Amino acid sequence: MLRNLRVFSVLLLVLLGAGDARAAAVVQAYVPRVAMPGDVIEIYGTGFGSYRQKHWMHLRYGRGNDMLGLIEPGRIMLWLPHVIRLRLPEDLTPGPYWIALYDSLGKLVSNRTPALNIQRPGGR
Repeated sequence: MLRNLRVFSVLLLVLLGAGDARAAAVVQAYVPRVAMPGDVIEIYGTGFGSYRQKHWMHLRYGRGNDMLGLIEPGRIMLWLPHVIRLRLPEDLTPGPYWIALYDSLGKLVSNRTPALNIQRPGGR
């Protein structure tokens, strides 16, 4: 019975798309790694999906285990399978942040590492 339940769970995940590229997005690096609020950064990684998938995937940011906000679509300048270019929100306070991909239902579909360090204006 337990084995049948596991097989059913795996089949259900495959049918729902959990095994495709959008479920395997990996954030690998931010360029630059140290930025100020309002700066343009690039996020490098894998599995970000195509431009069309941008409309069902969202970028959110946070600190530690707390999700603090959504990167508005108007701030995203480029969305390719391996790189996303965006302008950071102006209201970020100094410290380490993560930026991750979420699906339209609010489910995390990428990792939350590495850290992006935000400095005060004039703090470089």
